[in-house]
Amino acid sequence: ENRQQNVSAVLDNLSGRNDLPLVVLQPADVLCSDTTCRISEGNDPLYIDEDHLSSKGSQALEPLVRQALTR
Repeated sequence: ENRQQNVSAVLDNLSGRNDLPLVVLQPADVLCSDTTCRISEGNDPLYIDEDHLSSKGSQALEPLVRQALTR
């Protein structure tokens, strides 16, 4: 999606700055393969709408967030 590409470009630019303590997380690293992104896990939706994760979706990202917090 073009909107997401624009946001990703800005965040990538900011994360390269040494004066900002910024870690950029990419949920697609967990939720997507090279060709598709999961929208559910079993019978549980990972999103509550087209932009926001459900509780189950947030839980799926827990390892990614933990890794970022331990850097």
